[in-house]
Amino acid sequence: MIELNKIYNEDCLETMRRMQPGSCDLVITSPPYNFDAGSHIGHKYNKKVKDNLSVDEYFNWQKKCIDEMIRVGKYVFYNIQFISGNKQALCRLIGGYERVLKEIIIWDKTTAEPAMNENVLNSQFEFILIFSEDPGRKFNTAYFNRGELSNLWYVRKVHNWKDEIFLEHSATFPLEIPGKIIKYFSKEGDIIYDPFMGVGSTAIACIRANRNYVGSEIVSDYCEIARKRIEKELSQLKLAI
Repeated sequence: MIELNKIYNEDCLETMRRMQPGSCDLVITSPPYNFDAGSHIGHKYNKKVKDNLSVDEYFNWQKKCIDEMIRVGKYVFYNIQFISGNKQALCRLIGGYERVLKEIIIWDKTTAEPAMNENVLNSQFEFILIFSEDPGRKFNTAYFNRGELSNLWYVRKVHNWKDEIFLEHSATFPLEIPGKIIKYFSKEGDIIYDPFMGVGSTAIACIRANRNYVGSEIVSDYCEIARKRIEKELSQLKLAI
């Protein structure tokens, strides 16, 4: 049994196995990128999460996760960036899911992140892969007019080095990403699930848009940060009423 507006401190596969098929209106997530598998440079995020899997390990793990996401969610928005540590696995995943790959949104971060090695292009975009058993490019549940929304989103990725949240989890995506997805592909009261909730950005976006959220996060420290962020957000909403 799954409780709404709760983050479960556990492996997302455990959470999803308790969910009924199609029980979530949207799944919005950004999984670990397998950063350390392709870089010799240390990363604070990876000190708490194993992020140096082999190609086959990463592929098999994410395939299990995506299979479950598609089972429990009507639409799955899967944010990922191609890097050395995941490129081969992700190419295999995209090819394997060609039947249910509904659309690809390109997230242009407006400024490029500097390459970490010589003779490597700077990176300015990420993918948001949309999976669904709903065939074709048309969304049955979408809240935008014809010609209003493109598949290229300009959203600045703000790095605030003085922000405690960024210092604890530098892989956090900006609230505008889940906010836009929620705005255009769900309605008030819908259930949004994030299997890699991190420090709670999807939950905050849901609260602001009057949606229900469910999350999974295996790192207890991140769950605690998310809890504090959610409490602060709810307190501010009460003051605004």
